[in-house]
Amino acid sequence: MSRQFFSSVMTSRIAEEIEKQIKGAIFSEKLKPGDRLSPEKELAEIFNTSRTTVREALRTLQKEGFLTIKQGVKGGSYVREADFSPIVNSITHMLQLKRITLENLTEARLVIEPEIAKMAALKSKQVDLKQMEEALNELRQLVEKKERSTATNIQFHRVIGESCKNPVLYFINNSLLNLLQENLSKLFLELEKNRLMLEQHIRIYEAIKAHNPEKAYSEMRNHILTVKKIMKNR
Repeated sequence: MSRQFFSSVMTSRIAEEIEKQIKGAIFSEKLKPGDRLSPEKELAEIFNTSRTTVREALRTLQKEGFLTIKQGVKGGSYVREADFSPIVNSITHMLQLKRITLENLTEARLVIEPEIAKMAALKSKQVDLKQMEEALNELRQLVEKKERSTATNIQFHRVIGESCKNPVLYFINNSLLNLLQENLSKLFLELEKNRLMLEQHIRIYEAIKAHNPEKAYSEMRNHILTVKKIMKNR
């Protein structure tokens, strides 16, 4: 199936050109996760090069996380699902090495999440609003029980990130939230602060539900500024 996506290569850096064409097919979704590339022999014919050069390119793509190379009867090169864990791990390591701080992460949220909330107010569907309601109800139940769950608190933000319908912003937002969840769960938060978080979440939800982008932006900004203030006082 690969022949229709690629063309023969005429360059002194053949392996790099092969990598570029395969990446291009993946980025344009001509090749999707789970798709199997043609065998090395056929790829060598398509690219007008040797199997050794093709193998070199495929191994590089494997190292970069674009392909999975399997052996055996069902062996071959398969397109992988996007794996962003190396990026998240890099940020985590920077956090552990004190190269970045929780305040840095919160400031990044302050840049990103208000815009995400604004886009969610414009793009969210009924199913998105229902998920937000469910996250709010879970948080409300915890507050009533005088309990706390960072994961439940952050789930509301994850749903909003998905509701903005932008996969790039969703990934960046989710990566920041993963790191914050791990670190904020170690902080004690008084019941009064839990109630405040819930109230602010409700205001954000109401603005998104009303499809009011400016209100959603300002409510999310105010919420993250509150979180930043709480963290600073720890």
